[in-house]
Amino acid sequence: MAKNDKEKDVQEEAEVEAPAEAKPEAADEAKSKDKGKAKAKAKGKKEAKVEASAEAKPDAADEVKSKDKGKAKAKGKKEAKVEASAEAKPDAADEVKSKDKGKAKAKGEGKAKGKKKAKGKKEAEPTRPLKTPISRLWKRYREEIVPALQKEFGWDNPWQAPKLEKVVINMGVGEGARDIKVLEAAMKDLVVITGQKCNMTRTKTSQAAYKIRTGMPVGTSVTLRGNRMYEFLDKLFNLALPRVRDFQGLNPNSFDGTGNFTFGIREQLVFPEIDYDEIDRVRGMDITIVTTAKNDAYATSLLRELGCPFRKEAAK
Repeated sequence: MAKNDKEKDVQEEAEVEAPAEAKPEAADEAKSKDKGKAKAKAKGKKEAKVEASAEAKPDAADEVKSKDKGKAKAKGKKEAKVEASAEAKPDAADEVKSKDKGKAKAKGEGKAKGKKKAKGKKEAEPTRPLKTPISRLWKRYREEIVPALQKEFGWDNPWQAPKLEKVVINMGVGEGARDIKVLEAAMKDLVVITGQKCNMTRTKTSQAAYKIRTGMPVGTSVTLRGNRMYEFLDKLFNLALPRVRDFQGLNPNSFDGTGNFTFGIREQLVFPEIDYDEIDRVRGMDITIVTTAKNDAYATSLLRELGCPFRKEAAK
C-alpha cells in the first residue's frame, strides 16, 4: 500500500513537472508563431510595397514618356514656327519692298503733280515780284522834263540833264533832351508824313548855355530816295505847299551854290496825312532837295520843271 502511494506521488510529481516543462515549450511555440506572423506581415507589407512600387514605376515611366512626348511636341511646334517665320520673312521682305515701291511711286506721282501744278501756276501767275507803282512825277521826268532841259541848254546826250539824288527832312525837337515823349511824338508825325522810319539825331558836342551834353536826343530826320522821293515831292508841290497860310512861293535864292535847295515849313498840318485832333503841338521842319546839277541855274530849271512853286520876282 505504501508503495502504491509512493508511485502515485511520483506520478503526480511527474505530471506536475511535465506541464511545467510543456508550458515553456508552448510559450516558445507561441513566440515562434508570433514571430512567424510578424515575419509574414512584414513580408506581406514588403510585397505590397514592392507591388505598389511596381505599379507606380509604370506610371512614372508613363509620365516620363508623356513629358518626353510633350517636349517633342513643343520642339516640333518651335521648329514649325521657325520654318513658318523663315517662310514668312521673304514674304515680309516682299511686302516691305512693295511698300517702298508704292511710296516711291506715290512720291513720284506727287512730284509730277507738284511740277504740273507749279507749271500751271507759272503759266497763270507772273514770276516777277510785285513792285510798287512808279510815281507819275518820275514818268513825267523821263518823258517830258529831260527833253525840255536838253532843248533849253542844248545838250545832245540825255544823261547830261540833272536829276534828283535824295530828299532830306529834318525836324528839330529841343525839348526831346528833357522829355523823350515829345521826341517820340515828333518821330511819329514824320513817319506818317514820309512813310518811312526816321532816325533820332543826337548832339555831337556839349553846350553849357543850353544845358545840352554830348549824345542827347535833340531831333529826328529821314532820307528819301527813289520812287518814295518822287512821291513825296509830288505831294509836297501839289498838295502841301498850296495849303500853307499866305503862301506866295518859295524863295529862289535858297540854293547853296552846288545845286541843293533848302526851305522850311512852319506847320506839319499842311500835309493831308496829319490829323489836327491827334497831334500834341505844332512843329515845323526843314526840307533839303539834293540834285546832281553843277550849278544853281541847272537846279532851278530842274525844280521848276518838276513843279516847285518859286516866288515870282517883282518887275523892276
